[in-house]
Amino acid sequence: MRFKQSGILEITRSYLKPLDPFFLDVASIFYHGLIFLLDYVNSLEVAYTAPPDAPGIVCILGLMSSADSLSQPGM
Repeated sequence: MRFKQSGILEITRSYLKPLDPFFLDVASIFYHGLIFLLDYVNSLEVAYTAPPDAPGIVCILGLMSSADSLSQPGM
């Protein structure tokens, strides 16, 4: 696994164990199709002072295909 910087957050192996509740919550909400991609990216931008093209954000989005979402936003 390559480690990626997302603003003030660096996603590393040690970070993956004690993940903060906000990151898990917003990632889960996005994964389950309850928010749009732009809203997810905006949440990460604000919480972690990250630009939308931060390597960590790009990496997360690249790992998730449209087939991964369980439902459409708002469903």
